Amino acid sequence: MRNHHNKKSNHQKNKSKFKKSHPLIERARWLAFLMDNAFTIPFINKRIGLDPIISAVPVVGDLISAGAGLYIVWVAFALQLPTEVKLKMIVNVLLDLFVGFLPFLGDIGDAVIRSNQWNLELLERAYQDYHNVTVDAMMN
Repeated sequence: MRNHHNKKSNHQKNKSKFKKSHPLIERARWLAFLMDNAFTIPFINKRIGLDPIISAVPVVGDLISAGAGLYIVWVAFALQLPTEVKLKMIVNVLLDLFVGFLPFLGDIGDAVIRSNQWNLELLERAYQDYHNVTVDAMMN
């Protein structure tokens, strides 16, 4: 008999490698997945998200995608993570935005540049490091 409980959903496969998390980070993880990895292009097996689809609408689509990406940056501010991390995240959103403004190349860039995923990784790493430092400091 086949055990259906061993199958992992896409959401479970994309769970973080970090042990400690926060509800805001869980939402950011969902958004990054949706914007950068939600769909698989048949035959070439390439994952894309809503970002390149929304960004296909010139200028307005790029601004909407950047606005969605800024949510992940906002989470970093809400969690009071280091300024250096927040600046890197802002640069990633701006890179994605400005590449998206380029005619034709921007559409390809939106499918390749995964600023939301990059920012999620920065967010999770910084939260893990910051959380460990504060917990360790409280214990001493």
